[in-house]
Amino acid sequence: ALHTMLGTAKVEMVWPCDEKVGAQVYARWGYNSTGGNSRRMLSTLSARIFLLAAAVTLVGLGVLAWFMVRTHTHDLESEAVQGALRLSDTLTRSTRYSMLKNQKEDVYHIVQTVGDQPGIERIRIFNKEGQITFSTDPAERGKAVDTAAEACTRCHSVPGAPLTRLDGKELTRIFADRDGRRVLGLIAPIYNEQGCSAIGCHSSPEEQQVLGVLDIQTSLAQVDEVIGARSKEFMYLTYFLMLAIAGACGVFIWLFVHQPVKALIRGTRKIASGDLSYRMPVHSRTEIGRLAESFNHMGGELKQAREALTDWTETLELRVNQKAETVRQAQAKLAQSEKLASLGSLSAVVAHEINNPLS
Repeated sequence: ALHTMLGTAKVEMVWPCDEKVGAQVYARWGYNSTGGNSRRMLSTLSARIFLLAAAVTLVGLGVLAWFMVRTHTHDLESEAVQGALRLSDTLTRSTRYSMLKNQKEDVYHIVQTVGDQPGIERIRIFNKEGQITFSTDPAERGKAVDTAAEACTRCHSVPGAPLTRLDGKELTRIFADRDGRRVLGLIAPIYNEQGCSAIGCHSSPEEQQVLGVLDIQTSLAQVDEVIGARSKEFMYLTYFLMLAIAGACGVFIWLFVHQPVKALIRGTRKIASGDLSYRMPVHSRTEIGRLAESFNHMGGELKQAREALTDWTETLELRVNQKAETVRQAQAKLAQSEKLASLGSLSAVVAHEINNPLS
């Protein structure tokens, strides 16, 4: 039984990381080489970083473009408002002398001349009763305007108590006309002066502060065209910057994330297939580079461990064979000794029977 156990003993080392086991390991960790490329692409680290960078870039540039367009629109509208205020002040100063002289025809002629300029929709003059005494649109002359109209709500926001003093912001309004075009409206109160009451046309300033209202409406079509053109330029610039940043991020992620990670995956497959001599190239001192160094160090340790285990296995097998041979020799000697002892016993018996002198 001892001979059978030791004589047939054989120690064989089987390295567990063969092709089949390696394929099972990588199938478990999602690195199966067959099928699912599109799903794996979206689940990779480089793809997620790229999508995050693209999303942040898109949102950031979108917010920046919106802010720039809004700021530019506000600036253009402010310039249009300032231009309307200057026009109102110029028109008021130009007609003041004619008003003091009660020369209405001269006042109307000046207003009509200014209203014929490009970009001015219409100019109207209201009296204290809300009647249109003059308008560049002849169809409106002599008509009364309701205090709820868009041109009157600034002063008549409180029924029965109209405002007499307004600041610059309250003088202007932006609305859409019947064709949907934006229009900037400006109301300029015509205040009573001592010179007005001196000629007997109006009451004293203490009794009546506001004689009427000058309503100027200018088109914002040119401003809207500029805003539209600038908006397109900002949009194209945003697209260009987004593509440029996304391309730069893509190249950076491809070179410094995707390729090193892919090399790590390739190295793990080599190790899983049993090639412990494979070493990954290290091109940087980043975290991925240090990981590659650690991986190479691990591969070297595994190779040394496998070589040591192989040597120990071979040594153990040699020792087992030596022990088995020693046992076989001892058994042979024992059998020979038993044969000689049996022969000696037989010789003694025979000598005793025949009285052989040898006994």
